[in-house]
Amino acid sequence: MSFLRVIIPVALLSLTACERSHLLRAPTLTNCATQGSPTKQHLRMVSFNIRSGLSSSMEEIGRVLEELDPDVVALQEVDVGVKRTQNVDQATVLAERLGAERIFAGAIKREGGDYGVAILSRLPVARADRIELGAPAAFEPRVAVEAGVCVNGQEINVVALHADVFPWSASANSRDLAKHLKGSVGKGVLVAGDLNETSEGDAVKAFTGLGLVDVLGHFNVGPTFPGSNNRIDYILADDALAPDATSAGAVPSAVSDHLPVFAQFDLPQLVH
Repeated sequence: MSFLRVIIPVALLSLTACERSHLLRAPTLTNCATQGSPTKQHLRMVSFNIRSGLSSSMEEIGRVLEELDPDVVALQEVDVGVKRTQNVDQATVLAERLGAERIFAGAIKREGGDYGVAILSRLPVARADRIELGAPAAFEPRVAVEAGVCVNGQEINVVALHADVFPWSASANSRDLAKHLKGSVGKGVLVAGDLNETSEGDAVKAFTGLGLVDVLGHFNVGPTFPGSNNRIDYILADDALAPDATSAGAVPSAVSDHLPVFAQFDLPQLVH
């Protein structure tokens, strides 16, 4: 759900209606240094709020992702075992479609299952973590999922998040995550997701203030939420990756209420 569609009375009712999920599902982990990793010249990052497949189907969403040919995907609004979406594990279905590993972090218990965010990686995964994101008077509980992915013998830190719909709590979510990432910036960090704010909002500034670059903004990518004239989806990178971004964009699609976005990077020699 995006902030432009929030009806305040309904939102206020939801403040006490959500039970937090603590689920983390991760693959078998790899040691980047000792077990090897692919040698790649480029890295393609995709972020997509899939609206739990409620606007289309997992088949159609999978097709869009396949056409984007990503190395790593950040997904928001993902259902795992939820009644409304036929108890499907959407993160696993899409990972299998791409031949990728999946890391899923639940934010909310919903209809017998879990609803949250995921990372799909065609690269080996060295680390997987669930990050609680606090906020006062939030619309819903929020969480980020973090993965260390192996490429060229090194680890890149990838984080997926879906910030809250209220500006004050979206900012708090981002500040929590920025604080968590502070020691990693400069070593290869990508943050991707639906921040529910335009680039002038405090939720985005929490990351740019940390030194991350709004890559989509750098390439003048337009609206990502059809029905509005706003871009509220982001791929942010630190200075180990951002200078080597070669392209970025939003892809026309009707399979969700958001457009999928991508950024491609040449792979520099990361310094650890």
